[in-house]
Amino acid sequence: MRKWELVGPKIPVWVWRSHLQRPLGFVNGQMLWAPVEPTPEFWSAFDADRLPEGQRTLLLLHGTGQRTAPGFQGFQPEDFERLQAIYGDRILAFEHRAIGHHVVRNARDLVRALADANVRLELDVLGLSRGGLIGRYLAEGWAGWIPGIDRIRVRKLIFIGTPNDGTPSARRDRDSHGATRMRVWRTDVRRLTLTSRGHEDPTLISDPMSLPRFDLGNRRLHGWPMLHGSRDMVPESVLLKQLNGFSGRPPGRPRPARYYGIASIFTFKHGAPDAQISGFHRSDIVRHALSAVPNDLVVPTASVYAPRLGPHGPDGFPLPPTRLMVLGPEANATHTSLVRVRAVRDRIIRWLLPPKVA
Repeated sequence: MRKWELVGPKIPVWVWRSHLQRPLGFVNGQMLWAPVEPTPEFWSAFDADRLPEGQRTLLLLHGTGQRTAPGFQGFQPEDFERLQAIYGDRILAFEHRAIGHHVVRNARDLVRALADANVRLELDVLGLSRGGLIGRYLAEGWAGWIPGIDRIRVRKLIFIGTPNDGTPSARRDRDSHGATRMRVWRTDVRRLTLTSRGHEDPTLISDPMSLPRFDLGNRRLHGWPMLHGSRDMVPESVLLKQLNGFSGRPPGRPRPARYYGIASIFTFKHGAPDAQISGFHRSDIVRHALSAVPNDLVVPTASVYAPRLGPHGPDGFPLPPTRLMVLGPEANATHTSLVRVRAVRDRIIRWLLPPKVA
């Protein structure tokens, strides 16, 4: 049987204070991050007005129940050397309160933290899970009300398992009997990382647009009280209706970014048997909702790259094949283990190369 393991830390992990971070180096295979010291000398290296044309900053945005280091665990020292060859020292991350705060508040806190530096920033963004929704909020004109947004521009945005069309796993069961099981599922499934094939070239889905999307139908997933961060990711949430063009045009002028996507399909046939995962119990609503469509155990696969769009939907969706990578079940790639796949990291870095090189 192929090897598998549960990796820590357990999820969710609370972030109590939103702040920018910078990388310090690697220790025991994990990237170390430290809070940014807000000095003019530090920020001068990021100012697009003082840099050669095309010099950008890389920004990492983690997902729900994660922090930057465990969320992006999988990047190797050689990967960061390649990123530094593109960006130099202009690599940042934003620790945000993804569980207790709405995406809108996360975006506001991010813009304010960057605006305090009083520099103009050209950003390439790695958005892990809901981190990609924060990137969309900035790129598509919804953050036009936030002071300082005019000095920030997203040029490239890579969605890594981002629920652009929502996910039913953001929601607990329809009754209280499933709440405990759902909490257990959320803790264990997001720790599950199947490690046996991360170094191999994965099988890719050649026609991802043929994969069915999750259909909410007549079900309502908003009845249970939820934390703000989870509520944003429920299918047809207020935020997703805005981003996907069902609630009118954004208040600010969209400044088009180029979107890319990483998604996967996972089944237990190629990894750890469902029955052998201690404490792993999916709730009834997720068991039926997610099992109906291809998914990565947390997000429906097609949600990443083909959200339903309203009359004012943004440009860029569905993602074109040249800017999309969908891993097949043989890759054993779950929602939180995508960056552990070497081919995924290689594709991300290739997408981030300047246009003259890519």
